[in-house]
Amino acid sequence: MKGILILALFLATNAGAQTNTYTFTLNWTIAATPPPTEGQIIYWNGTKIDQVANGVATYKYTATGNVGQQFCYVIGTFNHQYPDGTGNLQETKSGEVCMAMPAAVQPIAPFPPTGLTATTTTNPTGIRLSWADNSDNEKGFELRRQEQGPNTIIFIAIGVNTTVYRDTNVKSKSTYCYQVRAKGDIDSTFSNQACETTN
Repeated sequence: MKGILILALFLATNAGAQTNTYTFTLNWTIAATPPPTEGQIIYWNGTKIDQVANGVATYKYTATGNVGQQFCYVIGTFNHQYPDGTGNLQETKSGEVCMAMPAAVQPIAPFPPTGLTATTTTNPTGIRLSWADNSDNEKGFELRRQEQGPNTIIFIAIGVNTTVYRDTNVKSKSTYCYQVRAKGDIDSTFSNQACETTN
């Protein structure tokens, strides 16, 4: 197929130790004055995997394989022999583009929050907590709260980009200690500890 250039990009969607799954994005451009076509056929490792209409110039395909395994793609522009879509298939194929399955991308833990403080409030009664959000890739935060006594640790889930939380589920004249961490594919370490006693 004259005038067609295939560019292949890939994004990780899942990863294992030996076998990885990636989405390959194929993009192609057709010559400025191509003959009329009915569409394009996508081939993967020599086998037809799909067909797209004329005018479509991108395609995503998710493949699973070992790191280093070659994945080869070809785009074929096709017409049938007769305008009504019957007759022999007439096809012109691009050159083959191959890419190796890359190693898995390891997730990065968000930076831990810092500067946690705890202050008693009266309206409503509770403890106000605040901290500095130091990451841009967290999926939320988690507070670790411990009251005096055994078996009193609980964890509180908090939304992304939050820097203030009011804990109103507290008892009077009780001491609570808190730490906070950023949640992600890998969680951050916990912040400093902040303790406060209710009125």
